[in-house]
Amino acid sequence: MQSRKDNIRSLAFNIWAIGARGKALAGRPWALLALAACCGLLVSAGPRAFAAADAPVAAPPAEAPAGPTTLPAAPAWMAQPTAQWPQVLLEPDILFKDKTKVQGASGFLMRLPNKVVVAATARHVIGEQVNLETFDASFTSFFMHAPAAAGKKVGLRKLVLKPGDAKALDAVLMTVTTPGNWPVEVRPARATPAAVGETVYLLAVPDDEHSAQNVYKGVVQRREGDSGFAYDFADHAEQRGFSGAPILDAQGNIVGMHLGSISSTDGKTFRHAVDASALVNACTVPGAAQAPGHAAAAAAATDAPSSSGPKESAHALLNLGDMYLAAKREDLAVKQYHKVIDQYPGTPEAAKAQELLAMITPP
Repeated sequence: MQSRKDNIRSLAFNIWAIGARGKALAGRPWALLALAACCGLLVSAGPRAFAAADAPVAAPPAEAPAGPTTLPAAPAWMAQPTAQWPQVLLEPDILFKDKTKVQGASGFLMRLPNKVVVAATARHVIGEQVNLETFDASFTSFFMHAPAAAGKKVGLRKLVLKPGDAKALDAVLMTVTTPGNWPVEVRPARATPAAVGETVYLLAVPDDEHSAQNVYKGVVQRREGDSGFAYDFADHAEQRGFSGAPILDAQGNIVGMHLGSISSTDGKTFRHAVDASALVNACTVPGAAQAPGHAAAAAAATDAPSSSGPKESAHALLNLGDMYLAAKREDLAVKQYHKVIDQYPGTPEAAKAQELLAMITPP
């Protein structure tokens, strides 16, 4: 039976990695479903190994517009080899009052336009079962530390995103307990969304690699709604542990946060991120939100508007089920497959979900 389950999990992972289904759209609640199981976590006693896929880098569109031109000059260290860049990446470490632990994945500190510093990570990193309405009172401790230096840490205190926004953006922003004397470099949040064709830098470390920080140079491939973007980089890196990692623009500003991988209907797989500007606009810290116009800026940054529909939603649910199955969470995979069948009967996705359920459920 164990061998059979392993084969099933392998099949589900391959199905997801091929990416023949699913066009996830950022900034909408259902888009979170296609991403929520990505990247490494440690819950209770060990890490959750959520699988991620790599694909050849797609060339940016020749007609892609240039990125923003009104940003300050890049810091001097960006001209140095990336191995000499300052530490920006952090790793979350949460102990809940029920003794559950979450360790792993990624996070970072970000300076808001009003100069307040907050900590950021992906919402799915803290656990989908966590109630954000009572999150502040649910943990005994919440720290972020440098991946290779647990002593360089900062304490986190209060959620500064509305629960609905945190879910829609797949993001968590937290106040910090001891302002100043930061354990890592704190970069400012960019005021404008990522633009198609611009160069970006992901700072992350795979779960199974014991290093402080890697830098992956990439290109924004397309916009995903008003609050997210798809990008890619040439390195065929293992992405478990990348959720919540910071993405810098060419001026060293935080332009986005990595959320996972998404598959388009044409079979291509991209990395997916939420705009830092969207996080700032949703932040509840007084004075943090920028002037209205984020949606217009996002439209100006895109080469074509995104659209959603029932087919894409079915893709998203089915992809999430596959991801849970690959992560050895059959119970959660079964729930997602049932949602596909119940909400989208008669579709190819429902048929595939039924097939996978038959394989998971013993006769």
